[in-house]
Amino acid sequence: MIARALTSALPTAWVTADSLYGQEWRCRRMLEETGVGYVLAVPKSQQIKSLGGIWRIDQLIAEAPGDAWQRISCGEGAKGPRVYDRTLRRTVYPDHFRTSKP
Repeated sequence: MIARALTSALPTAWVTADSLYGQEWRCRRMLEETGVGYVLAVPKSQQIKSLGGIWRIDQLIAEAPGDAWQRISCGEGAKGPRVYDRTLRRTVYPDHFRTSKP
């Protein structure tokens, strides 16, 4: 479905998806190769390969310093405010994907 959207005439600047797609490395690689921005949910047990090793998402979250987090609001939802905490950490370099399985 994502591949069809990316190859269609629709203008596509970014993609969001749930953890079903987020844990599928082929989907992430496709998005990296097309250069489209993306945000994909992943389960906390998801492993990430970096040039410095392999980590689980929950380990990376636990290591993030308190001042690295930013609280954002996504507006009101049916059950009240939708507030999320986010942080950013570079884990891989896209060129690394070209020679090995991420």
